Amino acid sequence: MNRREWLRRVSAAAAMPLLGGSLPAELAAWGREVHAAVAAQGTVASFDAGTMRLLGAVCERIIPADETPGAMAAGVPSFIDHMLANWYDATERVRVLAGLEELESRSRARTGRAFADASGGEQDAWLLELDGQRATSWFGTVKYLTIWGYYTSEAGVRQELGQGAAPGRYDGCAPYTPRTRSTSQPEAERAKPGGAHAAD
Repeated sequence: MNRREWLRRVSAAAAMPLLGGSLPAELAAWGREVHAAVAAQGTVASFDAGTMRLLGAVCERIIPADETPGAMAAGVPSFIDHMLANWYDATERVRVLAGLEELESRSRARTGRAFADASGGEQDAWLLELDGQRATSWFGTVKYLTIWGYYTSEAGVRQELGQGAAPGRYDGCAPYTPRTRSTSQPEAERAKPGGAHAAD
C-alpha cells in the first residue's frame, strides 16, 4: 500500500479512549468543526511559541509538503493545540508536552541545534525511534492527531484528496516511515478512501 493511500485510510480514525465508538462520518465532521473553531478563535495557547514551532516541525515530517500542502500549511499544529486544550485531559496534555520537551533536549544534545533546525534526515531518524515505542506513547497521539487534522482540513480534503475523505478506524501500531507523498502520486490518484489503518 502506498503512503498516500495509507494516510487516507487513517485520516479520521479513533484515538480510543477519547473517541470510543464514534462513526467515521462523525469523526470527519468533528475534525471539520475543530478547524472551523480554530479559524474563528485562533490557537488556544496550550503550548508556548517555541513548543508550537517544535510541534510544527514534527507534524511536517509526518506529512511533508510537496506539490500539495503539508501539515503546517493545513493548520495541523493549531488543530492539535485545540484538541489538547479542549478534548484531552490534563494528564495527556502534560504527557505530550513532556515528550516534545524530551525530543528537543535530545536534538540539542546530539547536534547542538533545535529539532526544527535539524536536517530532515536527522528528524526522521529520531521520529522513527519514537515510532518504535508503544502506540500509546506521546508520539502516537501526535501522529494520530496530525493525520486526522490534515485529512479533515480544507487543504487535505480539497488539494490532497480532491474530494471528501472517508476515514477509517485507528490502529496505533502502524509504523511511521519517512517518505515524500509525491512518490506515490500516480497510484494514489486511482485509490479510493476507506478501510483499516495499515502499515506504510
